[in-house]
Amino acid sequence: MKSKSKIPSPLLFQVFDVKPRKSDARKVKIMEAVIECVATKGLEETTFDAIGKMVKMERTHVNYYFANRKELIKTAVRYAIALGQEITIQHVRKANTWRERLTAVIEGPFEWLEVYPKHTSILALFYYLCSYDEEFHALQTMIQTGGEERLASSFQSLVESEKLSAAQATDLARTIQSLMAGNLHFYYSCEYPLSLKQLKAKTVQISLNLADAALTPQ
Repeated sequence: MKSKSKIPSPLLFQVFDVKPRKSDARKVKIMEAVIECVATKGLEETTFDAIGKMVKMERTHVNYYFANRKELIKTAVRYAIALGQEITIQHVRKANTWRERLTAVIEGPFEWLEVYPKHTSILALFYYLCSYDEEFHALQTMIQTGGEERLASSFQSLVESEKLSAAQATDLARTIQSLMAGNLHFYYSCEYPLSLKQLKAKTVQISLNLADAALTPQ
């Protein structure tokens, strides 16, 4: 299985918690196989044997990198989410105004799933695991907090110019984050009437309207 992308060393560090090594290329192949397997065969069929066949490794070789299936799934989740966050970060770096920054932060997750549509399956699995597993719950809390802070930072110039209070910026960030999560969830879990591109544009527009409303004197 050919790796879809060469991911940066800092991102590898984020996923695997170690300095990048040659063996990480094999781990990336395994992660992409896990995502492919979950998306096309389901969780029950995502076994060490199935992954080994997909990446042309013995089961014991896959087991060498990942001690158990929970570690395998958890790392695949982190890998997929890290790719999504990298897309968002690249967009944000090009933004100059608060509107551009907010737009970039919102568009990032939608464009992630446009580029990697099979990651919707691993994302849905992740939410399910968060509902009962403390480790996944803690990981989701960390991701949610980071996303909220990234959205709130879009309004930093408005806070500094006293057009918004810090509390307003935080509340706005939480509202927009909930909107994004809800829209993405409905899109990949049912027959949604809009395309992902249309839903992205609608989410951006609603979010900008919310921000403009917060800036309007009462």
